[in-house]
Amino acid sequence: MNRRDRKKEQTRSRLLQAAISQFAKRGLYATRIEDITETADVAKGAFYNYFDSKHGLIAALLAEGIALFEAGYLDGISQEIPAPERIRALVEKQETFWQDHPEFALLFHQARGLLLLERNESKLKNAFRAYLECIARNLQGPEDQATSQSEQRIQQAAALAGLIAGYRSFAVAAGLPMDVQYVVQIAVSGV
Repeated sequence: MNRRDRKKEQTRSRLLQAAISQFAKRGLYATRIEDITETADVAKGAFYNYFDSKHGLIAALLAEGIALFEAGYLDGISQEIPAPERIRALVEKQETFWQDHPEFALLFHQARGLLLLERNESKLKNAFRAYLECIARNLQGPEDQATSQSEQRIQQAAALAGLIAGYRSFAVAAGLPMDVQYVVQIAVSGV
């Protein structure tokens, strides 16, 4: 990578870091592109050299979160273990990821809400589809080789992701202590 490419990558990285910081501080809805570029010390016009819109930036951050989750948390889940143990591991590792990276927990939560308002936002939909595909790959066991990414597997991933995120959201909102084992019990019994 030459000097120019390194500089471009550094600027893109500064924009992403500024965005996740601002989203964590102000929320997805209240953060403006100007807030992000000011925090990153980048001209507003330069933002559009890296992202076509705020949604494009959010999709890039979601992709970073998914990559971090998959590489840093899901690596140890073996397809050889029984389905209930894979589900247990997925639930526990997802909650650990949210605890370790609350900025991504907030981003994923608010981006889902944004999609409820803007249903045709394909960049965000694609990012969430990638997230569900990541979960689906880890739900798959040797008994499921023929249906590796079938719609049924994606539906199961959506149900599990919704159970985890929904439980977490409502428990936090009501001031309840998090009981990951309760979520595991529900998820495993649903299989």
